[in-house]
Amino acid sequence: MSGKMRILAGIVVIAIVAVALGVFIIRGPGPLDFAGGTKVALADYRAGKPTGVPAKLEKAGIVERGEYLTKAADCMVCHTKPGEKEYSGGLAFKLPFGTLSTNITPDKDTGIGNYSDQDFLNAVQHGKRRDGARLYPAMPYTSYTFMTDEDVLAVKAYLFSLPAVRAKAPDNTLSFPFNQRWAMMFWSAVFNPDTRFAPDTSKSPEWNRGAYLAEALAHCGECHTPRNLGFALDNRRKFAGAITAGWRAFNISSDKATGLGNWSDQDLISYLSLGHAPGHGSASGPMGEAVDHSLSKLAPEDISSIVAYLRSVPPQPSPDLPATGTGRPRLAPRRRHGGRPRQAGVRQRLRQLSRLERREPGLADGDAHRHLGRQRPRRHQCRADRALRHQAPHARRRVVDAGVRQGLHRRRDRGSGELCHGAVRCKGLEADGEGRGGAAGADGGVAFLLPSPGGGGSAHMERSGM
Repeated sequence: MSGKMRILAGIVVIAIVAVALGVFIIRGPGPLDFAGGTKVALADYRAGKPTGVPAKLEKAGIVERGEYLTKAADCMVCHTKPGEKEYSGGLAFKLPFGTLSTNITPDKDTGIGNYSDQDFLNAVQHGKRRDGARLYPAMPYTSYTFMTDEDVLAVKAYLFSLPAVRAKAPDNTLSFPFNQRWAMMFWSAVFNPDTRFAPDTSKSPEWNRGAYLAEALAHCGECHTPRNLGFALDNRRKFAGAITAGWRAFNISSDKATGLGNWSDQDLISYLSLGHAPGHGSASGPMGEAVDHSLSKLAPEDISSIVAYLRSVPPQPSPDLPATGTGRPRLAPRRRHGGRPRQAGVRQRLRQLSRLERREPGLADGDAHRHLGRQRPRRHQCRADRALRHQAPHARRRVVDAGVRQGLHRRRDRGSGELCHGAVRCKGLEADGEGRGGAAGADGGVAFLLPSPGGGGSAHMERSGM
């Protein structure tokens, strides 16, 4: 071999090694690699069944099981345009390089009515359409690939039991080169693990069930894990939070400062199943939709399993985020100019009035308050406060959203300098130059970045802890 050929061969080898090293670095670890335990095939796992449906549905028909799994996978939200029939598509995913949408009803012309079982498996687990074209990762097949064949086919059985809806999806508007679907085969080869869920024998059955639900079905990482240079999930910063569809999906790792480390189990269970946790706020935006249409439909034991799994995710600090709350906001008493509290707590005030009444039984109520050197407690309460206090927890998010649209977040409690915003008194809401405002709970547990009433646009940031 001549000297030139040896040099050329050396360059080729170096290039191959560099590409392989770059792929390894960019791809990073898998979503479950942090656990570090011994993984076995599902058929060899003897501690229970982490896949499928809860025990109470094990003997149900395939359509009923498929309905539960479809809701757990949150399919309807992404495949239903507001005001249109469920699963008929038309919802545009606004991406930096264009939009796309799809119809997954059993219509043979505009939906998936012609899909065989294998076609459906290829689409859900491998990201490949019936005609062989590649799907874009807006369809989270890199997460659904962990679903078992049995569960995927149960989802298909449920979808095919629904009425067929003829609804041609709008044309995609992806710009070049992103409109070249064939190029997705290289992306999938690098970033799609293309493997089924393997239980971890070093973990509890509850943990394994939670891992399957969070990683495969609910695909939490698709919104809550940052993306790498290839627009795939960067599991080195697993669940550290990311911007998704114009909303901030917040840190759900076990970090105590900016994640869920200071949340109690009951807070997490309440948030996931009801969309609200006292002292931490209410779910809104895409998370609110996930709660309404998916998480709230799960069995209580499945919610508990997800909580157990989230607890095990290593803390990932998010220094760009404010600290999350640790419970109900503690509001500091209002103070006079001299520094003394203007009004005591409710219990302390009642005790003072009770002692005063025992000493002077004939003292009028107003005189008692003046005798204590304080004004009569104010009874003003804004409509948002009253609505939230009388609504069921799962309805509070809607009340807050409605209140924002009506401008209730600008209503001030006269004389206190505080804002009525939901069931929490918040300070620091000031409109900025673009007509937006931010509200933060007294302990940093709740914050929203919202449009001003009457202004254009939609809310583009949510700070509700989840």
